[in-house]
Amino acid sequence: MMLVRTRVFDFVVKHVFAMFSCATLLGAGAIILWNLHNSQTQLIFRLAEARNIDMTSALSVMFRDDVKKLLASAANPSPDGLRQLPESLDLSKRFLKILSGSRIAKVKIYSLDGTTLFSTDAKQIGENQGENAGFLQARSGSVVSNLVWRNRVNTFDGDRFNVHLLASYVPVVEGGRVVAVFEQYQDISDLVEQIDQSRVEQALVVLAVFSVVWVAFVWVVRRARGTVDVYVARLENVNHRLDERVAERTKELRRSEERFRSLSDMSSDFYWETDRDHRFTLHAASDGDEGASDHHPFVGKFYWEVQSVAADEVACKIQRAALDAHCSFRNVETKRRMPGDRDMCVSVSGDPVFSQDGAFLGYRGVGRDVTERRQSEERIRELAYHDQLTGLPNRTLLNDRLTVALADAARTNRFCAFVLVDLDQFKVLNDTRGHACGDRLLQQVASRLGENTRDGDTVARLGGDEFAIILKALAASSRDDLQQQAQQAVERLLSEIRIPYDLGDTVHHCTASIGIAVSDGRDLSIEDLLKQADLAMYKAKQSGGDGFHFFDDDLERSAVAAAALEADLRVALAERQFTLHLQPQVDFATQEIQAAEALIRWNHPVRGFVQPNEFIGQAERSGMIVPMGLWVLEESCAILADWKTRPELSRLVLSVNVSARQFQSDDFVAQAMDVFRRTGVDPRRLKIELTESVMADHPQKVSVAMSQLKELGVTFSLDDFGTGYSSLSYLSTLPIDQLKIDRSFVSGIGQGARGLLICTATISLARSLNLTVVAEGVETEAEAHLLGDVHRCDLLQGYLFGRPMPRQDFEALCLRSPKGRQRAIRSIA
Repeated sequence: MMLVRTRVFDFVVKHVFAMFSCATLLGAGAIILWNLHNSQTQLIFRLAEARNIDMTSALSVMFRDDVKKLLASAANPSPDGLRQLPESLDLSKRFLKILSGSRIAKVKIYSLDGTTLFSTDAKQIGENQGENAGFLQARSGSVVSNLVWRNRVNTFDGDRFNVHLLASYVPVVEGGRVVAVFEQYQDISDLVEQIDQSRVEQALVVLAVFSVVWVAFVWVVRRARGTVDVYVARLENVNHRLDERVAERTKELRRSEERFRSLSDMSSDFYWETDRDHRFTLHAASDGDEGASDHHPFVGKFYWEVQSVAADEVACKIQRAALDAHCSFRNVETKRRMPGDRDMCVSVSGDPVFSQDGAFLGYRGVGRDVTERRQSEERIRELAYHDQLTGLPNRTLLNDRLTVALADAARTNRFCAFVLVDLDQFKVLNDTRGHACGDRLLQQVASRLGENTRDGDTVARLGGDEFAIILKALAASSRDDLQQQAQQAVERLLSEIRIPYDLGDTVHHCTASIGIAVSDGRDLSIEDLLKQADLAMYKAKQSGGDGFHFFDDDLERSAVAAAALEADLRVALAERQFTLHLQPQVDFATQEIQAAEALIRWNHPVRGFVQPNEFIGQAERSGMIVPMGLWVLEESCAILADWKTRPELSRLVLSVNVSARQFQSDDFVAQAMDVFRRTGVDPRRLKIELTESVMADHPQKVSVAMSQLKELGVTFSLDDFGTGYSSLSYLSTLPIDQLKIDRSFVSGIGQGARGLLICTATISLARSLNLTVVAEGVETEAEAHLLGDVHRCDLLQGYLFGRPMPRQDFEALCLRSPKGRQRAIRSIA
């Protein structure tokens, strides 16, 4: 507050007082200037008046005789007669002679009745001024002067304009009485101008003087303000110290309040008292909601009689021992049955009460209703350990129960089986019917699993469409007996899962893949058991689903080998251990090599060359097939770009296998176009071989991608034709250029008529659709003769014409003559 007052005072000194002082000085200067001007004007007027009166008196004396003659001659004449009087004419001449060039502008002579007997302005002779105030005063014997202004006046020297005149009325006295009135007009315009000029000069002088005074005054005020600022700074310093002291005192008060709150926290909902035998003598709510304390149902009962609805005997004994020892206790939580059969969780605190001589009198304490808090904690526990969709235990609770189950198995010499359930084709249901429909299926599956397991077993949901079951305490004399018990339980679960599900607007059929791992609780950790069940479940899914599989050592060895192989594949791709081998495709009629198929080979630094059937499958499962396929595409395009510069090889077409996973990726077309741009390849020399599995999923998306590449000149070959499904529908809708007869049909030519018929039908179908045909796996002259000579298959590929070989060997083979080529092939074979 002191600081605010100081700021207000400083503002007043700086602004309001300065403006007020300036206004006061200006007002005082204006008053002084007005007084000076008024006094000067009056002084000049008096001087001019005295001079005018003196001049008028002198003229009246000088022309007294003439005035008498004029009075005598002017007895009731007319104005024209007055103007023609000799006396009037004579006076005009004499006045003109005497007053010409002087300040006197006009002279008049009035008779006592106010008639103008004479005027230097002849027009005014004969006028009556009997009502003029100056005339009346002069007729009574007084001398009167008036200041008048005329915009035009006729003088001795002619007309004058904007003239200030001083008119003086002087009585003409003869024999002690007034016989006439003499009036004279004196031109004082120069005096008025002098007054005006002096007024301006005086104003400037006064303004300059008061400006100096105001500047000096402001300087004094600012000096005073500097002194005030010093005191203000001192006051602010004092206020700051006071604020610090107030803040310190405030902190002390807050700490005191916190201590008080901590001491009063116990008295939240109710308070109670007991006697020395621990009977309640008082039990009342802090706000009086429980009614009078002496009518409460707990009054008269022992403390332990109302201790808990579901009393823990051990806890009751410990609490009673503390009471008998007269110990204080804090925040002991119990559940009590309140009036109206309402259970309430309370937190009770109490202290023993002693008399002055130390005798125990009983207990006094307070309690708090913690029912809502306990319910919230139970809800949090439920959320932390249970799946919200199905209500089943989640992974966290499953791990806890699996730990207990393994410990029980080890202690009781029994077994524990861990069952992992994964629903088949659940993603299809989610994608086609929506997640809400999928959630209803999961809830019904969870219900069926729970209904078909024992009470001591655990059914949990791990997430997604995965469930886990713990089969506890399995007694078995051998491992076969153990597997038989687990198998019976699992087969019952599979039967229940196969029963159709009513999902509201549809009936859904569902199957599951189940993996089983067993343990006696001694040899496996939880992580190992989960991993074994997972491996077994994936084995069941690879077998077509709707079944189960027990974990065995072969699964683990396969899993370890697959993991090692995947790691080696990643290293191989990073260190460029892969290479391309080319296998020729020959026109049997001309024996000319028309094309080649690019096949990947792996030159392992330890194992040597690894066959494709040993790593392609793992590459497909792990997703490594996508970067591997991109590498094959880039290397093949680089080879074609080099062949384009070599006339003897520029006509060759190179076929590249592209996996379904790679071709169905969203960016495959963009990646292929980028490879074409960077390598400069002619896309018309590139042929992409696709299997029928590419068409199985997202056929519309595959068709669009093929059309985009087709526009660039890329051709397509349908590999392994006849081994898949729905091939004929794809031939009519997709831009396919070539069919490739699988080696299984070619090798069957020599074993019976069925293989030859399939090859013949395929060639006929291709010709009717204007497609070319390639037969792979040709290894004998008979196969080549039947396919090439008899049925006119366009191209043949197989060991008969050359095994897959390095690029250098293939190029050298292309440059040989057909006979030389055959000799070279036989030498290689």
